[in-house]
Amino acid sequence: GNTHWSVAVITPKNEVLSTMVGFRNKWVLLTIILGSTVVIYWYLSLRSWKMLKEEKHRMVVNTATRRSEKKYRELAQSSNSIILKIDKNDQVTFINHYAQDFFGYSESEIVGQCIIGKIVPRTDSSGQSLQTLIQKIYDQPDEFADNENENACKNGKNVWVAWRNKVLYDDEGQVSGLLC
Repeated sequence: GNTHWSVAVITPKNEVLSTMVGFRNKWVLLTIILGSTVVIYWYLSLRSWKMLKEEKHRMVVNTATRRSEKKYRELAQSSNSIILKIDKNDQVTFINHYAQDFFGYSESEIVGQCIIGKIVPRTDSSGQSLQTLIQKIYDQPDEFADNENENACKNGKNVWVAWRNKVLYDDEGQVSGLLC
C-alpha cells in the first residue's frame, strides 16, 4: 500500500551554504535598492511640494505688490499736489503729473536732471542760496520738514511753493534722497 517514492539528493554542504549566502546577499541588495528608491521618491515629493507651496506664496506676494504699486501710482499720479523725489545728488527720480503740469516740464525733460537750476533756482529773489537750503534739509530734516521757498517754472515764471520734505534712507541707514 505504500506507493510513495522518496528521492534523496545529496548536495555538498559548501555548495548549499554558498547558494544561501548568494541568495541572502541578493535579497539585502534588493531591499537596499527598494528602500533607497522609496526614500528618494519621498524626498523629491516633499521637495516638489515645498517648491509648489513657495511658488504659490510668491504669486500671492507678487499680486499684492502689484496691487499696492497700482494704488500708489494712482495716488501719486492723481494727487492735486506736487510730488517730487530726488536722489542724494539732487537729481529728480520721480515727478507726478500735477508737478509736471505745474512746472511745465514733461517727465522725460526733468527725470534724471538736477533739480538745482531747473525747478529750484540757485538763489531766490532775496539772494538766499537754495542749494544750501537743500543741504540743510538733509542735515536737519526735522527743522526743515516744512518750508516755503521760491521756485521756477519752465516758462521762467517764479512761484512760491510750500513744501513738506522727508529725508529718505537706504537699507544701511544712509541718506538716499528726498521726498517733497
